[in-house]
Amino acid sequence: RLAVLAVAVCLGGGALAQERLALVIGNSAYGSVSKLDNPVRDARLIAETLEGLGFDVTLAADAKQIEMKRAIAQFGRKLRSAGEDATGLFYYAGHG
Repeated sequence: RLAVLAVAVCLGGGALAQERLALVIGNSAYGSVSKLDNPVRDARLIAETLEGLGFDVTLAADAKQIEMKRAIAQFGRKLRSAGEDATGLFYYAGHG
């Protein structure tokens, strides 16, 4: 939540006219490691908050590795096509 507040403060003024894209990933369930309680919930909260700030948000919850790779690649393409004045934000919650 603090990070989102920091983003909101940094995006004041002229930056509001720029395209803003965010990729938010939250993984709670893992095959070989213990399940985490909060990452998906946190990711959804961050995504909702960023949408309220005008971000075009892509949310991936409990994504498999191939799905995460696709989402990251697609985010990179969207960010490049948005131009050099666009703002990109990546948020990940889960096991490091």
